[in-house]
Amino acid sequence: MAVLERIIPLFLTVCATVKAQGEPPFGIVQPFPENIYPLEFTRANVTCIAFDATGAQEPKNITFYRRDDLNQYREVTGDEYLFSSKTEYVGVRKIKKLFTTMTWKNITREDDSQNSQLGSYECHAFAVDKSVTAKRHGFSVSVITESEIPKVNVPDSILLDPGDNIKIFCNLTERGNQYSTPLKRISWYKDGRLLESVRNPDPDAEQQNDFLPPLELENVDFQDGGTYTCSLVVKLRNIKEYIVKDTTVLKIAPRLTKPKEDIEKVAFKGDDVSFECAAKGYPLVVEWKVKRKNEETVEACINESDGHYKIEQASMYDPYILTISKLEYSDRGFYYCCLPTNCSKNVDYKCQRFILRVRDRLGPLWPVIGIIVEALVLFLIIFIAEKRKKDKEKGLVDGRMEFSYSSTDDGNGTRGQVRLRKAGETPVA
Repeated sequence: MAVLERIIPLFLTVCATVKAQGEPPFGIVQPFPENIYPLEFTRANVTCIAFDATGAQEPKNITFYRRDDLNQYREVTGDEYLFSSKTEYVGVRKIKKLFTTMTWKNITREDDSQNSQLGSYECHAFAVDKSVTAKRHGFSVSVITESEIPKVNVPDSILLDPGDNIKIFCNLTERGNQYSTPLKRISWYKDGRLLESVRNPDPDAEQQNDFLPPLELENVDFQDGGTYTCSLVVKLRNIKEYIVKDTTVLKIAPRLTKPKEDIEKVAFKGDDVSFECAAKGYPLVVEWKVKRKNEETVEACINESDGHYKIEQASMYDPYILTISKLEYSDRGFYYCCLPTNCSKNVDYKCQRFILRVRDRLGPLWPVIGIIVEALVLFLIIFIAEKRKKDKEKGLVDGRMEFSYSSTDDGNGTRGQVRLRKAGETPVA
């Protein structure tokens, strides 16, 4: 057993060494820091990784440098940067791998590798063993200015009535750098769903279809409401794909088409009941109100906080539903779904009315139960009357007595006997 304990670690070490053969020694390893193309006045970051697959050298730290105007590399420092590190341990031998990230809080043209007095960047990896030479890897930063980026524009939010017609245009307001920023694709989206797309659009074309045709909507309904986006895909510096977009919200004025008759719902105590509002629009906002039975006042804007009421809308295009949980008799009354009135008590203006009746589960059985109870009472009355009648008749019979006289001759003269017996008894000789 002791031999195995010595052999196993040795075996693992040999395997790791064999696996590491051909691996690069200590230094900056893949994925290497890329040449980045951040947008001006945004955050940007670069990560360098230090590692030695053989485990011979352990990384200590990674430092970022930038070439100065004297062609010397100086350490990057300052409040405009953030530095963070993390460590991972790889394989059975738990070999240390060090990750360090440099972040520009607000990158500008001064940080560009070519458009400033300072130059390119490097990250240097240092080992714990100070005798090991620091390993270096260079990268560049190309800051893309706002003037290079095209811009598109769509109208502001629009409010329409049901049945209206409209055209929505997407205009290219700024071309950007037409030589280094080609236009790749322009599209219309509604709520994130693609409606139409044109590849390699030409903003100078005479035909609108060669750029992006306007959206034409006729006889709009609430289903046409939503967020419409004009999305333009470009290639910044012919390298970095970037999306330019602008959005507008098409609003459809709400309407409430009330049914000819109130909707009545009958439910049992303890059940849940739901009312579906007929109001439509985009975006849709309604108010739920209640006037309980035997109450004169209206409770405006039902409160969901106690959990007894729940108001929900599955999506922006679905109706509102009011659910009442665990019904009580006190929930009886009239419920109203109204278009917004700032939670007023008015239920006569643009409101749909529902009638709620709460029943007892034994309600349908009460007539039958009443008949059964009446029959039992009648039976008891008859039974008691018959019993009392029999008891009375028996008492009358027991109260009548009869006298009888008999005589016998025993040879010494005649003897007489008098007997008293109940009426109806048979005399005994």
